[in-house]
Amino acid sequence: MFKFLRKNKKGFTLTELIVVVAILGVLAAVVTPMIMNNANEARQAADRANASTIENTVKRLVARGTIDLATATEAQVITAIEAELNPIPVPQETAGNVFGLNRATARVTAQPTFATDGTQVNLNP
Repeated sequence: MFKFLRKNKKGFTLTELIVVVAILGVLAAVVTPMIMNNANEARQAADRANASTIENTVKRLVARGTIDLATATEAQVITAIEAELNPIPVPQETAGNVFGLNRATARVTAQPTFATDGTQVNLNP
């Protein structure tokens, strides 16, 4: 008698499948924001690393005498940097940001706008 009952009991019931799908949905809802946050942090870290690389390249070019930030045109600065880093990286974090070089301090930052008074160089025209 019991063999007959066991023989027909194959597979999962609809209730069991619904419970599994619900658990997977809850896990997906919890994990997705964590993954998205990690992606944003990775973009920020990439921008910091790229800015540091460009900044070190500029300092090396200035030390060698290849460029003079006070007198060089924007095109000359970009050409000299591209000779070392081809191509110049583009910021990843926010669309519309560019890497800007401060002529006075040789600092490179990712920013949405930059000064047009000649104190900064837009490295991603």
